[in-house]
Amino acid sequence: MTIRNVTTTLAGLVVLGASTTAGAAIWLLLAAPTTVANAVDGQSAGALRLVVRALYQVLAQFVRYL
Repeated sequence: MTIRNVTTTLAGLVVLGASTTAGAAIWLLLAAPTTVANAVDGQSAGALRLVVRALYQVLAQFVRYL
């Protein structure tokens, strides 16, 4: 593997993580605005739980699709 391939793969993983995080944040703002407001005040357990649950559901759907 060349440095170019490693760099391209790493950049792709960073973009994938950033887009997933942005998508989860947008989804939370639309689906549970009060939870997001509480997370801004320092109570982030509810928002984190919703993000983890959403990511789990996406992964479960993907596994069922395969």
